[in-house]
Amino acid sequence: MREGCISLLYKKGDKKEIKNWRPVTLLCVDLKILSKVVFLRLQSVISSVVNSDQTCGIPGRLLTDSLALVRDIIEYVKDRNVPLCLLSLDQEKAFDRLNHSFIMSILVNMNFGPAFCSWIHLLYKDCFSRIIINGVLSEPFKVLSGVRQGCPLSPLLFVLGMEPLACAIRQDCGITGIIAPGSGKQDKLALLPVGTLVEEDCRTVWRNVSASYLLNAHRDLAWSVVHQCLPLRSFLYRRGGTASPVCIRPGCLGEETVHHLMWSCSFAQEVWRKMYIWLEKIERKIVLTEHGILYGLPSIKISKEKFGKIWSIINCTKDALWKARNILLWKKCALSAEAVYALALSIARDYVARDLVHRSGDEVSKIWGLEREQMVSQIVLKC
Repeated sequence: MREGCISLLYKKGDKKEIKNWRPVTLLCVDLKILSKVVFLRLQSVISSVVNSDQTCGIPGRLLTDSLALVRDIIEYVKDRNVPLCLLSLDQEKAFDRLNHSFIMSILVNMNFGPAFCSWIHLLYKDCFSRIIINGVLSEPFKVLSGVRQGCPLSPLLFVLGMEPLACAIRQDCGITGIIAPGSGKQDKLALLPVGTLVEEDCRTVWRNVSASYLLNAHRDLAWSVVHQCLPLRSFLYRRGGTASPVCIRPGCLGEETVHHLMWSCSFAQEVWRKMYIWLEKIERKIVLTEHGILYGLPSIKISKEKFGKIWSIINCTKDALWKARNILLWKKCALSAEAVYALALSIARDYVARDLVHRSGDEVSKIWGLEREQMVSQIVLKC
């Protein structure tokens, strides 16, 4: 059961170089079933034992989040003139170098139970492989290190194997690093470019920016709005990227900042007046303010559930304003305020449709302040 057949798949480069071939282990069905069962057990808890900076194969995390973090950190240090050194390391034959005894000691030290450890031990103790060369099987040889490419369990075991190194880097006093804005790991007052906010408001802003119910794209947008680092004319002008900081909208002479695009521009005000009609159906006493739109700081007390819906709609509207601005810039097509409002409604369909999975149509209609006909159109748009 623990014997696999290794087939080499060509990657790129000189075919005579063995490093340019990827070994994929072909396993028997019963071992695959057992590996899948153990994988599902490990997958359900790995996010609680592995730090959030590791994203490979962990539920709820995406590799693209790491790429976005690097991109945002680069923009952050450029904007604030903070010294930074980036080091990118690529482990050669990474899966092949993971020692089996090391894996077992990690599992024990992370308090995985003896029953679970025994299943991992069964999968990797005294396992053998053969190599398929020109359709001929080699003699079996004992595998002393490495996790098999092709086994569903391998990525998670590799992540666990990397965690001790990651912990050592995090705890090294000589490596200070850059704390990601909004991560909750240092004083937010030094990171938030809004000097008029009190400390508690700063914490609220960061909770809003990183709210789990927001779409990933809207969390990125909310972060960029708070840090005023959208690539607008004012931002680019300070870096020599454009000849003028003036708003691109015809007839508007204001400086194109994040505040201008999302709030103070007369066009944005017209869009928000239209959106207010929808928001008022969710919370009758709502008042749209600069801090409410940009940072999610409402001017009145509001329930957590209602705020979640309102904040989602606000970010859909900011997304629509950003898209409309880019359409004007690149396509030379000026959308009307009515069209931007319709675009925001279209973007909001993801939030409404998500609620329809868990709630009745009447309940969702009431919570989101939508008429039945509007809600049906949201479902049609989603489909």
